Amino acid sequence: MASTEPLQIDLQFSPQLALFLLIAHGGTLALVPLLTLPLWAVVGVVLGIAMSLIHALYTHVLLRGKHTVVRLLWGSDGGWVLVYADGVVRDAALMPGSFVHPYLVVLTFQVPDVSLLFSRRSVVMTADAVHPATFRRLRVRLRAS
Repeated sequence: MASTEPLQIDLQFSPQLALFLLIAHGGTLALVPLLTLPLWAVVGVVLGIAMSLIHALYTHVLLRGKHTVVRLLWGSDGGWVLVYADGVVRDAALMPGSFVHPYLVVLTFQVPDVSLLFSRRSVVMTADAVHPATFRRLRVRLRAS
């Protein structure tokens, strides 16, 4: 769907997403004692959950890291441009299956010309991570396209 004006989305720190990640990972950690696994396996599970939390906070909340998207541009022609934290700018294609909710939007992009490991990039946006008017415009355009 073509629009008359491009949409620039600048991401910022999200306390809501940080709280959600802490609750989700903390709840998972609370269930670990119920597992009937040997101690070495329990330690592995706990370390995996902790690493997942650290990665999610670092990437999606603090917006740090080489492969973290900090700005999105949705052109009037329907094309997307992703700007990474290290300043790299790449064209991208929005993949089907985006999640759109009044408080949360999850977009998955296919990024050509990068290694297979980094060719898919997910961007998680909560309502407090984007300017309210921009977040509303994004949701409306996503639902209409």
